[in-house]
Amino acid sequence: MTIRKLIFLLLTLLLIIFPTNALALTTVDVRQITTDSAQQTQPFIYENKVAYTNHGGTQSIDIWGYNHQTQQNFPIIERPGQQFITDLYEDLIVYEDVDETTLTSDVRVFNYKTGKDILIAGGEGSQGSGVTNGTKGLYIEGGGCGILYLYNHLTSEKRQIFDSTCYPKLSGNLGVFPVNHPNGTDLKGYNLETDELFDITTTDGFQETPDIFEDKVVWLH
Repeated sequence: MTIRKLIFLLLTLLLIIFPTNALALTTVDVRQITTDSAQQTQPFIYENKVAYTNHGGTQSIDIWGYNHQTQQNFPIIERPGQQFITDLYEDLIVYEDVDETTLTSDVRVFNYKTGKDILIAGGEGSQGSGVTNGTKGLYIEGGGCGILYLYNHLTSEKRQIFDSTCYPKLSGNLGVFPVNHPNGTDLKGYNLETDELFDITTTDGFQETPDIFEDKVVWLH
């Protein structure tokens, strides 16, 4: 067998074992989507929607979006005070609405499609860190850290879930959040459908900044 035939046979065998689509390299298209001199923070993406906090908004700090097709930035929520996005799900933007005089915050939900803006939690003190799955949501009474509440978008019912935590995350009907213990922090989960609280990890040390997608959780240890 000649060397040329041997090379041909080897290439044929490789193409059978590894199809051409499996051998193709992944390409990455990197594009800067904001160019303002002011700071932009807290970007969120859901399907083709992008929303972020714009510290150079027309009314102090507002929430802006980005259109992939036109490559244009545009205001979504502009109102007195400061607005900080905390979640984006389908057409719903959850955000903290901060009063610049009292420095207290409310949790509000803006519907991208209808333009309807609803107060979820307000009143005395601060409410924040809101997240949603479209029909139900979680938020903190006390600002970034405090009492964890469940909110029903359909009935407006509110119910306390846990007495002390920070920055919950939500995917579908499963929520995750950190809780203090004598040697650090643990992670707890909450099933919005069955109203069940459960331990995710009880390891010594600190378990922080969790995130969840479907039934998978990641965090820093």
